[in-house]
Amino acid sequence: VSELLSQANRDSLMDTVGATRDLLRSLDKRLDGFDRITDSTLQTLGSFRKVATAFEGTARALEQSGRDASSAVLQMAGQLDPMLAQTAGALADVSAAARALERESSAIVAQFEAVADSGAMELRVTARELRSSIESLGRAAERLRDPTSVLLGPASEQLGPGEGK
Repeated sequence: VSELLSQANRDSLMDTVGATRDLLRSLDKRLDGFDRITDSTLQTLGSFRKVATAFEGTARALEQSGRDASSAVLQMAGQLDPMLAQTAGALADVSAAARALERESSAIVAQFEAVADSGAMELRVTARELRSSIESLGRAAERLRDPTSVLLGPASEQLGPGEGK
């Protein structure tokens, strides 16, 4: 026991505790950066949602323009039969493309939201678990401050009601 509690061993143990604290502080700083990255990802997702909504609005406007143009062309159908057939086909293609664009953009937005929400949730869970591990490591390091209590158990003043040596 005397050899274990020698000055060199105590100094070595205190150096280890200090290094552990430095490691914990470094990990805490990294977690703060990790939180900033998560927030930035969520902001990017919000921006992407706005862009996707704008695409959806544009697709609807294109579809309405296609309907309006198709209606106008149908009114002049008696005079422009050959050209009407080509124009109606082109407008139908534009309307179909607009609808397809709207459907695809909605599907892409839904998929991106699901992936981003899932990724953000996993990042937060990982951060919580890492913080919990760091706290446990910190508590273990604090217990190593007093090498006597580690080897011989807590002092009688530290024992709770009903505990005895």
